[in-house]
Amino acid sequence: MEKGRGRSTIVASVLLGALAGEDPAVAQEIDWSKLDFSGYVAGETRIFPQSPQYPEQKNTRFSPSLAVQPELRYRWNRRDDRITFVPFLRLDADDENR
Repeated sequence: MEKGRGRSTIVASVLLGALAGEDPAVAQEIDWSKLDFSGYVAGETRIFPQSPQYPEQKNTRFSPSLAVQPELRYRWNRRDDRITFVPFLRLDADDENR
């Protein structure tokens, strides 16, 4: 096992074990059959064919953005119990409030 991978596996085991109510000292390895990973990455471009109507608006014709939403699910107790972690990140070139 690679040095970095082994350390991250132990850290993930302890975190998931703690969330599942297990003693961190007991959790040594993740049972990967209980862990599901999915999600999506999406790109978007908004096009503004006309000039801005107000002076405080940016004079941008193309406005790209990128959205990332991974989903991590950990199931235990014969798949009766589940923890789901779904973070979301959007990077927009022109709109920091998006």
